[in-house]
Amino acid sequence: MPLRIRALYVRAFQQHRISVIIPIDYITCSAIHPKEALNQNWNKRKELAPNIIKMISWFNSLSKWVATQVIAREDLKARANFVKRLIHIVVVRILVNII
Repeated sequence: MPLRIRALYVRAFQQHRISVIIPIDYITCSAIHPKEALNQNWNKRKELAPNIIKMISWFNSLSKWVATQVIAREDLKARANFVKRLIHIVVVRILVNII
């Protein structure tokens, strides 16, 4: 990863104080074995896809957190700024190939 992009990435997550999301995403996603995705095991036989179940649970928790954070801001401008920051984080993650 180029140093300039890495610096942008680190600065973005330090500014937004949610740098813990990256390691959790990486650990959760990298633990998934290809066999877990066969035949949609996470829907039928959950014991055959424990890491996919964990990933789904993490995604749902993160989604609820984002929704709560947006709604917690009463001022429309504060909500817009928060959503703008989240979009910036996603763009940075795409740029450094994290997603």
